[in-house]
Amino acid sequence: MLGETFETFLIAASSTGLLQQVTARLIKLNQLSKQVNGESSKASTTRAVIFDSSFLALCHIMQNYGSQVKKKRNGN
Repeated sequence: MLGETFETFLIAASSTGLLQQVTARLIKLNQLSKQVNGESSKASTTRAVIFDSSFLALCHIMQNYGSQVKKKRNGN
């Protein structure tokens, strides 16, 4: 998702109260893309692109929504 499509997705997630879940899943995706020993060159490149994309998406969310993205506590 690029540009307006990603922004539309974030607006929809924010307006339905799902932005926290989107952010949590992006963080999990980012963490899962850590380096693995013995992987092929193509796998390494794919992992790096996933890391970069999820990192940039998280930075964009924090710049635009900042303190609105809070961790849910006790299901609230």
